[in-house]
Amino acid sequence: MAVRALDDYFAPATRANDRKDQPWWLSWEEWLTFTLLLFLMVPVVGSLQSADWVDEMPSLVAVALWGLCIGWVIAKSPLPGWASAILGAVSAITVTIVLVLRTLLLVDTAGGDGWRARWSEFWLRLQDWGKAFIAKDFSADPLPFVVVLVLAVFLVAFVTVWATARWKNPWAAVVPGGFVLLTNISYLPGQPSFAVVFFVVASVLLVTRLQYTRAAERWGHQRIQPPDFMSVEVLMVASIVAGVLVMAAWTVPTANNWSPVARAWGALIAPIADQFEGSGGVFVGISSKKTVPVHTLGPAFPIQGPVTLDGTAIYRVDAPEPMTLRGAVYDEYTGAGWKLSQAAAKALDLTIEQAEQGTDGSRAQVRRPVKAKISVVGEGGPERRLLAPGDPMAADKPGRILGAPGAQPAAIAPDKDARVGTDYIVVGAVSAAAINTLQDAGTNYPDDIFRIYTQLPAGTPPEVAELTKQVIGNVATPYEAVRRVETYLRGTYTFTLEPKRPAPRRDSVAFFLFDEKAGYFDHFSSTMAVMLRSVGIPTRLAAGFVLDPADFDSTEKVYTVTEQRAWAWPEVYFPNLGWVEFNPTPSRGVVARPGDDSAALAAASGVDSSELDALLFEGLDGGDPALQIPATEQDTITGAGRRLFARVFASLLVISMIGLVVVVIARWWWERPFRGLSAPLARWAKVLRFADLAGLAPDAAYTPTEVAKVLGPGLREPNAMRTLAVAYTNQRYARESTAETADTTLEAEHAYRAVRAVLRKRIAGRVLRLWQMPERARITPPLAGSRALRAGVRSAGGAGGRRRSSGRPQTP
Repeated sequence: MAVRALDDYFAPATRANDRKDQPWWLSWEEWLTFTLLLFLMVPVVGSLQSADWVDEMPSLVAVALWGLCIGWVIAKSPLPGWASAILGAVSAITVTIVLVLRTLLLVDTAGGDGWRARWSEFWLRLQDWGKAFIAKDFSADPLPFVVVLVLAVFLVAFVTVWATARWKNPWAAVVPGGFVLLTNISYLPGQPSFAVVFFVVASVLLVTRLQYTRAAERWGHQRIQPPDFMSVEVLMVASIVAGVLVMAAWTVPTANNWSPVARAWGALIAPIADQFEGSGGVFVGISSKKTVPVHTLGPAFPIQGPVTLDGTAIYRVDAPEPMTLRGAVYDEYTGAGWKLSQAAAKALDLTIEQAEQGTDGSRAQVRRPVKAKISVVGEGGPERRLLAPGDPMAADKPGRILGAPGAQPAAIAPDKDARVGTDYIVVGAVSAAAINTLQDAGTNYPDDIFRIYTQLPAGTPPEVAELTKQVIGNVATPYEAVRRVETYLRGTYTFTLEPKRPAPRRDSVAFFLFDEKAGYFDHFSSTMAVMLRSVGIPTRLAAGFVLDPADFDSTEKVYTVTEQRAWAWPEVYFPNLGWVEFNPTPSRGVVARPGDDSAALAAASGVDSSELDALLFEGLDGGDPALQIPATEQDTITGAGRRLFARVFASLLVISMIGLVVVVIARWWWERPFRGLSAPLARWAKVLRFADLAGLAPDAAYTPTEVAKVLGPGLREPNAMRTLAVAYTNQRYARESTAETADTTLEAEHAYRAVRAVLRKRIAGRVLRLWQMPERARITPPLAGSRALRAGVRSAGGAGGRRRSSGRPQTP
């Protein structure tokens, strides 16, 4: 066995100059940096993957690995920056499309499941989503969200690698991933602290690693060899420091000092975010991870997937009997939900006392007035709507009555939001028609009512109408048809709060009827409304809350209403009787009808109802601000995706606007010192200022010609620098000031732009490296920008009485 001499163990380390250069893939230092990048991406990707936003999401771990590997190879290649950016963009698009196509759920499998069929499906779904976005319609297709998220993960990984390998800027590597991580966890329930701690530790290690590599680069230029494995020792110390910092931050109690900042930022981006959030329900396929209201009672009503109903009290209601409290109605079915296609408003012109006596309109439709006192005691209710039993008539709060298409009273919009602590009294008109009266109503529907409330999308499957005809059979009256559909739904389908979502491009009602066969009140009521419309019976959807006898407090004589009492129901139009509610959802009983309505019929006999709709809504205002629902009301279970996109897009837009203002101010500040100078003097002064910012400021004692000789070769623009120096010298030292010729000006401007482009790249590189440059052999020490400006303009580059440097410039 050979014994090594002690000199082999204690000999000094091999100097960098004595070592042979080896490719990066054989350097353990390079692989150590790449491993830290993997650790940095783990919490980001893990948080996104575990959130399970949609069902069609491909493996984000694979996406991140592709981004890291491709970015690392490109960053280590000799390709210039612009070519690397193009190659990176092409790689991002290719990887995104391939991975998304692999996990794509095919709606139509008749054409097979090959790549061509998947591409066709992919393109058709994006087209449908784009049409819905432009039309402010609904789309439950999560495909665009999947594409954006996969592309974002790839780009974050790519930028992280690029910032590390090319720029050696730790903050450019850490910030994109941190932004994605914090944005994602802000929409998740609880406090996912592990991902944050992991990311913070990985960030500290990466920052330390890059600082060490930059220092090692400077040492290399100074011919200083660091000890072997010093980088590992630095990382170990950084790990200990990171652990101590995390533990200290975890244990020291701090106040939430960021809340005012967050509120201020939210107020700043709110006007822009509102526009994005009002762009339609194109993100309803993205599920929220927080408990948010199931209904907004705004202008859109998406048919959602699984929901969670909170048991916290929202209202305390003093009402004479159990009933439904309406907050909104919807007239247009889209295949994925409902919309209020158009509406108008008028001022509340009745007092509570007058409404309690009824009106000619309510009596003509055989309706009785019902008063309710409602107290808002918790969050989760619609702040921009006042609930009312039946058709709203009056309220003791200033506001507007909103009219649905066909001049029908739908809801009340208060002038001030109904926040926690608000009490109000409302009076509504509830149908008092008995079954016999509904049977005798006939089918003499007003033209507008029939046209609007029998509308169905062109893509509604014909099987819905066929099934409805089978269910109703041969009936004599619309009421009998309505009751048969109601009974069929209550007895055939199952109530659940966790139904599956329909496949993209699949009609929601058809999916409920023929595929899932289970759902909750949104599904049952929407299905009944669509089925009745398919056979020519005008029907609309209403939403609000229901008063349950189980929630009645016999001591205080009030109902306690939680989100568990959120409700939706169909309302069917009967000629001369108006809208009458039904309940196809089996979790509650059918609507009770009065056994004797002779008194109500007697009161209606003396009223002419032929022009009732016009009388109800004279003086409608379609542009009333009460018709607008603020963005704060758009938080539905599936509306979190829309809110997420709105806030991100609005934030980016606001940041861009701020950046534009900063650019304008910076431009003004840059040009200010050069005002009043002739073109040759201004060009030379700007070049010296750029050189100073790039860390290449020449000695103040140099003449312009010497400056050109020093900087020209290093910038690879010696001719351009010489042209600028000559133009400056001729203008500065000429006996008489003469204007430049057109050819001279053109040549000087071309030279200035060439030099400026090179210096800007140097400045950008210096900024990306946090204003630190490797310590290379310098010809002259750097000089402050103001001194360089004086040397170039005021002291004329050594032309004054300043003493020249004894050294002559050397071309680098």
